[in-house]
Amino acid sequence: MRSILTNEAEPLLFTMAAVYLLRVDTSIESRNQLKIAMVEKFPGYDSINVLLELERYINTYGAGKRSKTPDLVKLFQHQRSTGRKVIYSFQRWNRDYPGLAVIQHANGKFARDGNGRLLVFQQLARSASDLPYFITNGSTPQGIYSLQGTAVSRINWIGPTPNLQMIMPFEDSWEKYIHQPLAPMQDSISLFRQLLPPSWRSYSPMMESWNAGKVGRSEIIAHGTTIDPEYYAAKPFYPLTPTMGCLCAREQWNVTTGRLLLSEQYGLASTYNMSPGGNGYLYVINLDDQQKAVTRNEIEQWVRSFER
Repeated sequence: MRSILTNEAEPLLFTMAAVYLLRVDTSIESRNQLKIAMVEKFPGYDSINVLLELERYINTYGAGKRSKTPDLVKLFQHQRSTGRKVIYSFQRWNRDYPGLAVIQHANGKFARDGNGRLLVFQQLARSASDLPYFITNGSTPQGIYSLQGTAVSRINWIGPTPNLQMIMPFEDSWEKYIHQPLAPMQDSISLFRQLLPPSWRSYSPMMESWNAGKVGRSEIIAHGTTIDPEYYAAKPFYPLTPTMGCLCAREQWNVTTGRLLLSEQYGLASTYNMSPGGNGYLYVINLDDQQKAVTRNEIEQWVRSFER
């Protein structure tokens, strides 16, 4: 891999090689060597989006360099004031561990079942490669996605369960992203940050979707799966299956009849569709670096704090 890094002249392939080397050696010396190699190979790297993001990634990679996630209650309060329905996908920094999604209605209340229990939907935000958020087919970037309704995929391994269509910053028009016409000379990054409460606007991990979109990532959706989970029986995320960078909910199929036995994706999509109001946003948020799946109890505690 070191020889590939030395000889590679294509910025994206250079970036992928650098990421793999960083995984092997996270020392300060290794980080400095990677940055020196980048500057020597690409003197104008600061004009190449993927290399700018690589530099940022090298500087911040590792548990000791991560900022604490801001107060979730402030985020819930902010979304209530905007009057748009929202999906939150809460994840771990280590995407080997599944996360949970919840829905906040446009009136600020959270989606619950007939008995008043909070509805949670298991999601995996890990790609098969688990490359970083800014590389195509890497794991799902944190940040804000604009929800555009539902669709049914023709891709066999995604399956026929309705998926949630989303767009990232730079993937389509800003009018489509923010669900309204833009005023003349409006600054898109200011509009993006206004989707967050003031206490969240300087929290750089929420800019991952913005930066990944600027690099060129696209076509990230929230979908189900027909992939046989037994391929991943030894993995912490079993029985969920990784994707090519999307959010993937758990589904279970009868291998003989092909009938759907269990679908977290159907529950998520149908609950979102039944929620009153126009399309809103989906927020992907890494909570912390605990080496375990996100639990219902964690989310219920935050929601209770918000509802007091």
